[in-house]
Amino acid sequence: MSYLNKETVSIHYNYLQSKNPHAETIILAHGLGLNMKTWKYLIKEFQDYHLLLFDFRGHGETKGDCHALTWDILYGDFTALLKQLNIDHYHFIGHGLGAYFGIQLFGEYGEKAESLTLIGITSFFPNEISEEMLAYRKRFSKPENYPALADFMIPQIIHKMTPEKHQLLYEAYHQVEQKVYFQLIELIARSSSLSKLRSIPIPTLVLGGECDPNYLPTFVTMNSHYLPNGRTAIIIDASNMVHIDQPEIVARIFRHFLKTKYDDLKPNSHYSDVLDHYFDRLSLSRSKASHSLDQKIVIRLLHNFEMINKGKKVSGHWNRRSAKELLAFLAINRVVLREQLFEVFWPHLPLPNAQNQLRVALSHLRKIFADAGFPNAITTNKKDLQLNIDYECDVLQLQELIKKASTLTDYPLLHRSILQILEKLDQDLELFPDFYFDWFLDFKLYLEEQIIYLFTRSYPLFIEHEDYILAKQMLEIILKFKPFNQSIKQDFYLVNEKLNQA
Repeated sequence: MSYLNKETVSIHYNYLQSKNPHAETIILAHGLGLNMKTWKYLIKEFQDYHLLLFDFRGHGETKGDCHALTWDILYGDFTALLKQLNIDHYHFIGHGLGAYFGIQLFGEYGEKAESLTLIGITSFFPNEISEEMLAYRKRFSKPENYPALADFMIPQIIHKMTPEKHQLLYEAYHQVEQKVYFQLIELIARSSSLSKLRSIPIPTLVLGGECDPNYLPTFVTMNSHYLPNGRTAIIIDASNMVHIDQPEIVARIFRHFLKTKYDDLKPNSHYSDVLDHYFDRLSLSRSKASHSLDQKIVIRLLHNFEMINKGKKVSGHWNRRSAKELLAFLAINRVVLREQLFEVFWPHLPLPNAQNQLRVALSHLRKIFADAGFPNAITTNKKDLQLNIDYECDVLQLQELIKKASTLTDYPLLHRSILQILEKLDQDLELFPDFYFDWFLDFKLYLEEQIIYLFTRSYPLFIEHEDYILAKQMLEIILKFKPFNQSIKQDFYLVNEKLNQA
């Protein structure tokens, strides 16, 4: 057992090396609320492989900051572990949380591996059932009723129970904080996506138990339908943790999968095509229903002004009485003092006149919101104003991405953040083209400086990793804002040479 100390976390792991130095590596990622010890029965079947086991943050003996866990945080822990152990090629086997993490690794982050095995999950599950299951588990979340969660879960995930297995799982559940447990359940629920399965290029094996009361074989089997190179096996006489109930069968199926992983075994007929279309429609209708339940108002300011509600553009006299400017200022600043508005919009008017202008502008903006179905969208008092709607704004998203990227030093995480920022910026980089007030011009310069600082700090790392395409894009943007920077020009020419040589 070893520990990797990384910033705010100490990652607990165990690297079991085979007697054969040329053996392949298998990485085992445990389920939600559990720990790496739950792989003990499967380990016995894989003595001819190098095996890496680890505890996710907040689980087992991995201790660290779990205030706001995200996939990015868990991904940073994982890549740090791979770097520490110099692991480049591996097979990934994940159960529960570990399986959903595997989907993120290969469907979202674009990691590479020899194969992926998903145990005891499904990315297709009716929303109402998921919500009921979550609510049911939360009944046991009170600290004074802590053992009840383990008592509730263990009989559902193990079919062939023994005192030894019960004790193994009971101890694991008591090592995870309940707030971490439910935080990660909600993270998984928000991240589940059939489209991510479609994005996984590597051979993938999906395993489910015939006796699993939560993830029925019907739903588990549907996962492989969306995988470009996927297989499914339902393990008899097993529940969710097939690797504990039937470790010998799991190992045998896994080895067979590796031998035949590139064989095309999917049916190809008129009926399979019909079923493909049916499942696609079923998935789409589920996605639309889920999206409509949790849709925010979208306010776009960066490249053109518009407000979107339920997928439709909100019409109104936006160019009158500073309506779009007032909305933009409120959206960016969230809460604003009345004095701020006087200074930004009517700096040269006497105070009584400025107050009257604000009343007129607010009345006009409120009417636009009321016509769109939001009569109480703006909350005011004697001191300040704020938007009283659930909204997302492209400016705030960009600022958050820049802030996050500015703290990153790991190349894979930074790479993903830079890609997200570049997606927010259009080719001509004309920010706020619909706004001409001095405040917006000053804010535009401030935002440009943030982008310049981040890209200037980041592009050398991309050159170091020979990612010349993204390095060039960042250099082009810096030069767009700072066209006379000679050192940036020189690096831009060098990157161009590298791309031409390639």
